Amino acid sequence: MLLKLKNIGKIYDSNDILTIGIRGINLEFDYNEFVTIEGESGSGKSTLLNVIGANDSYEEGELYIADEETSHYGAVEWEKYREKYIATVFQDFNIIENLTVLENVELALLRLDDKKERRRRAKELIARVGLTEQMNRRGSKLSGGEKQRTVIARALAKDAPVILADEPTGNLDAQNTVKVMEILKEISKTRLVVLVTHEITLIKNYADSYIQIVDGQLVENASLGEVFDYETEANNIYVDENAAREFAAEGLDIELYGEPITGKDKIQIINDKGELYIKAGKNV
Repeated sequence: MLLKLKNIGKIYDSNDILTIGIRGINLEFDYNEFVTIEGESGSGKSTLLNVIGANDSYEEGELYIADEETSHYGAVEWEKYREKYIATVFQDFNIIENLTVLENVELALLRLDDKKERRRRAKELIARVGLTEQMNRRGSKLSGGEKQRTVIARALAKDAPVILADEPTGNLDAQNTVKVMEILKEISKTRLVVLVTHEITLIKNYADSYIQIVDGQLVENASLGEVFDYETEANNIYVDENAAREFAAEGLDIELYGEPITGKDKIQIINDKGELYIKAGKNV
């Protein structure tokens, strides 16, 4: 087993006021898995990701990496853990804007002394995420999707077995969301990918398993077949009124219900092999 959490708890102490981040978390992860963590804002999902990535400590339980206990780790051991096992992809692209895609990826390969090998490997990873044509373009000139794919290439350059992704598509449009998710899905064939998201559609279409966190506790841990094998009213809104407005666009009959929409917003619809997916803006 690559990664195991046994009764993990994270407790914050601020001016003698204790706050539970997560508690009683029991999970097991291995290679060749795409795991999603879902929960409301403040539920503890990012805390869980931070504990796994050793960006935050844990006060209860035990975290095992490759069957080794970590509760005795000090700063030096945790640094080695992050270097050997963890690569991260965040919502904020976090690339160096004045460097090219190639230079950004090469930075993650500085452990390779041979410059020719470093460049060869960087180009290989850039091709893997579909950015060969943008390879010499500076970060400041890239689109959001291209920046995120650069970050993924850089994470792959680290050659770590665990990829942690915290809302990696949160700032992307529908088309780039699909591109990034397909890359992460491909990566999960040989590594462990753990992704935090609130988008149920992404969970349903790309993940192997689903974890739900509520108030710092694990309330669901299941395979995708178990999660989406049934219909639930919680995922649907039923209306018993006539549409306030109807219109057609690109072969779609669209109906609007309820109060008029105030303010400018955006709804993106993507057709993926005959299945329609909707990504809504802040007001939806």
